[in-house]
Amino acid sequence: MKILFSLLIFFACFISPFTSRAFENKDTTKLAILLDSANTFLNLTQADQTLALLHEIEPLLNERATDEQVFKYLYIKAAATFHTWQLKEAEKTYLEALALATKLQDTTKILIAYSGLSNTFSAQGKYGDAIQYQELAMKHAISADSSTYYALHANIALSHINAMQYEVGLKYLIKAKEYYSRTGKLKELALVENNLGELYREHLKNRAMAMNHYLRAFKINTDLNLKAHLVQVTNNMALLHAENYNLDSAFYYTNLSLKLRKETGDLGGLAISHHSLGELYLKQKQYEQAISQFVRTLEISEQYGISQGVFYANTGLGNVNRALGRSRAAQALYQKAKVAADQLGAVDLQLKIRQTIYETYKENRQYQEALVAHEEFIAFSDSIETNQDNQELLEMQVRYETNLSKAENELLKKEKEIQSGSIEMQRYILFGQVALLVVFFGIGLYLRRIIRQRNQANRALQDSQNKLEIQYLKVLEQREALKSANELKNKIFSVLGHDLRSPMANIASMLGMISVENISREELKNVKDQLKQEIEISLKTLQNILQWSRIELNDVTLNRKFINVTTILHTIAEIFESSLQLKNLTLEIPSIAPDLLWADENQFRSIATNLISNAIKFSPEKSQITVSLKVENENVLFCVKDEGDGIEQDVLNELNSRAELITRPGTLGEKGTGIGLRIVKDFAIAHGGHFRLTNVPEGGACAIVEFPTPPNERESATTQMHFVSPL
Repeated sequence: MKILFSLLIFFACFISPFTSRAFENKDTTKLAILLDSANTFLNLTQADQTLALLHEIEPLLNERATDEQVFKYLYIKAAATFHTWQLKEAEKTYLEALALATKLQDTTKILIAYSGLSNTFSAQGKYGDAIQYQELAMKHAISADSSTYYALHANIALSHINAMQYEVGLKYLIKAKEYYSRTGKLKELALVENNLGELYREHLKNRAMAMNHYLRAFKINTDLNLKAHLVQVTNNMALLHAENYNLDSAFYYTNLSLKLRKETGDLGGLAISHHSLGELYLKQKQYEQAISQFVRTLEISEQYGISQGVFYANTGLGNVNRALGRSRAAQALYQKAKVAADQLGAVDLQLKIRQTIYETYKENRQYQEALVAHEEFIAFSDSIETNQDNQELLEMQVRYETNLSKAENELLKKEKEIQSGSIEMQRYILFGQVALLVVFFGIGLYLRRIIRQRNQANRALQDSQNKLEIQYLKVLEQREALKSANELKNKIFSVLGHDLRSPMANIASMLGMISVENISREELKNVKDQLKQEIEISLKTLQNILQWSRIELNDVTLNRKFINVTTILHTIAEIFESSLQLKNLTLEIPSIAPDLLWADENQFRSIATNLISNAIKFSPEKSQITVSLKVENENVLFCVKDEGDGIEQDVLNELNSRAELITRPGTLGEKGTGIGLRIVKDFAIAHGGHFRLTNVPEGGACAIVEFPTPPNERESATTQMHFVSPL
């Protein structure tokens, strides 16, 4: 959607010198005056005023109107509809103008019609048709050293560039630049400089050269106050700054381009500026703004029949959805862009969208679809190369036939001129030249065939490598999944065998004691308390193993809401009542506002249970465990502190950094699995927070879990800090 749109401005610029000759007349009737006014508005690129006058002129085109006036009306109408992106209407009107010019046998008018048709086809992406009509126009050029002739050079260059024939396009543009520099035609020179900048930026990938050309075009257009021409230069400079990640400059030039388009009435061209803004917002990951700009591009493109705009708008929307992880929506939009590219017949766009579809499938691990898309991409690439080979072969055949014809003519000429005995020698020489041409032609065909076969073999090898790569990735993924599942199984079996055997044995022993008939009431109470404690330990171990295995299998979902922390903590305290009494511990629970912590209730319950259990395990007798909650910056900190001996520094470092399970005996020799802290850490990360252990200066250790605040409350959370103290 870039270099092609220079056609709009360039066509209006170069056509004026010979349209004035085509429309010379001294008619002062109302029809003639209105036609002259419409032509003036057209030269000023004021398309809306031009179309309004044409609407007034149409009823006056009766049988009294001359062919000259009808042609002038058709040309102005075609150019105005072209400028407002009514491309189908412009094509139809130019064909009518061409038929009338052919009837009049007026070379200048035929040239105008051919030029208009070629630009219309280029704007529709029909580059082959555009080149054909531009070559016909060049044959009708009045002089090989005129503004008209080199204006046609500039336009045919754009068609070759859009057809991916970059060297041919560069050659035409350089010839046009040399002519306009030599003759001092600054307005035309600025347009050529702009198109050279686009060629270097978009296709030759030389950004420094591109900027030099843009700056020269910008200066000329600014000096001459050519707003319609400045539109394209500012848009292209914005694209170059965006590629260099100078986003502030890119936004500045894009908004300037948008403003100039509105001032000059280039309503269809607004699609370009909105698309550029969408790309800039996408680079900044401002996805809503990007979607808005791409949707506006699509609306304008559909309104004015701009097929390239439909392609780029759908591609942009697809890229936004791809960035947001909406792969299905992205693929649907890419398919719409593919339809638009196929309707255009634009080879570069067709190739680009097929590669994007393949890469998107591969990125989302949809390997089967990726293989199909890759095969389509390879087939399309082969068809492009085949067409290019056929074209080159045809050109070689034409050159061969031309050379052969020249050789034969030379032979005939020599036969007539030479009357001496050396005529036979000259004939042999000429026949030898013809034979050499045939040999060289055959060698050229053979070499081309060898090169083509080698290229096909290389592509087949690359295709096989891509397929093997995809299969290899699938095998690696399956192997990693199997390895993770096997490791999880081994860990669970290890924990079950090691950590449940002792509690179960104790329970069995206590049940045996209860069955003794002469056991006292006091002994029965002690056994019952110990039995309850062992059962609690076993249940907690099983619960931790279950939760840990679900985490390892990624079978955990978040259901965040504001939870009543105080109620949950009191429930947990009841569960650990016997454990607290056994060590004569005090558990301090604060009174916390019900809307302070935003978290998954079940996961928070598990976090609090494991941290309180851990604190009981490492607390000495007759000490205190303190639970607190406070807001700090954008996080809510949940803390459980004990008054034990703290944690050695090396052990503390391992607990905070390692992913393996680590366990230590408690103050009464209590055993653990190490799973509890691992669960706390994983649940904290799942909430987008952190978990850490620290030693308290006055003695003991503190376990801290950071929970993020809801997004809509972070602003208030960062402007104030408050603490909730224990009761």
